[in-house]
Amino acid sequence: MPRAESVDEKHFDVVIVGAGVAGSMAGLLCSTAGLRCLLVDRQRFPRHKVCGCCLNDRAVQMLRRAGLESRLQQLHPVTTSSLAIRYRGQRLDLSMPQSVAVSRRVFDQWLIDKSVAAGCQFIDEVTASVAPLPSDDSRSTVGPESALANERVVELRPSSSPAIEMYDKSETHPNNASTAAASTAASRVFSKVVIVCDGLGHPSLHRLHDFKAAAKNGSRIGLGAVFPRMPDDDWIRSGEILMAVAAHGYAGVVEIENSQLNLAAAIDPEYLQKSKSPLASLQAIFQSAGIPEPRQLAGATIK
Repeated sequence: MPRAESVDEKHFDVVIVGAGVAGSMAGLLCSTAGLRCLLVDRQRFPRHKVCGCCLNDRAVQMLRRAGLESRLQQLHPVTTSSLAIRYRGQRLDLSMPQSVAVSRRVFDQWLIDKSVAAGCQFIDEVTASVAPLPSDDSRSTVGPESALANERVVELRPSSSPAIEMYDKSETHPNNASTAAASTAASRVFSKVVIVCDGLGHPSLHRLHDFKAAAKNGSRIGLGAVFPRMPDDDWIRSGEILMAVAAHGYAGVVEIENSQLNLAAAIDPEYLQKSKSPLASLQAIFQSAGIPEPRQLAGATIK
């Protein structure tokens, strides 16, 4: 992927922080409208996302309006039309409007590719920080580098590689004091509008004191995994979203492309701390709901 210092220009109409569904879709729509657009994310793509993977009818309608619905089938999504809730051995089966299930690893990368094809520039593995303007905070340190008064400054630092690589190595030396300063320096881009889609906590806005996102009391911690569907998992019906519910949380399981299962769960933090591991907390949910756990759950990478 391109690096922060390799963007074609430094001034944009729109800079979007976060390349999940919201961010990549915004990049696609803005670029299609003819706006100069930059999309950035701190993760390396493609990546697994701890989140559900179901697109409801409203989401599919948005893809249809963007001319993408027919191309979505290239990802081989699984059509879902029912919901199964399991709680303490009891069951509730409900029909639901037709939706589709596809992994976030595949779907998000697909949307990014579409936004890039529309003209959006994309950089992954960078951490973004929106700098305050003087009107936001009297402590603002934004200098006159921005040519336009109405532009926001977004600072970009490598999130998975030393920032020193952004500079000419001939100008620094491992033993020089300037190395430390260079390693913390950021590349700056300027934008008329900044769209923040970086998830809970909005870390890119930590310097703007009017934007504080604190976790509410009672908030649960998300866990997720993708693993192969085995023949013994035939009790998880294809085309059905399974919800296993317990007192300390819940776990949803659905089949996705390539005969895989996607699991997304929310666990009480107190219970997660008391349990031996994230896996143990998930296993307890299935046990409490009165159903077996998926065969490959124990060997899956849980994030």
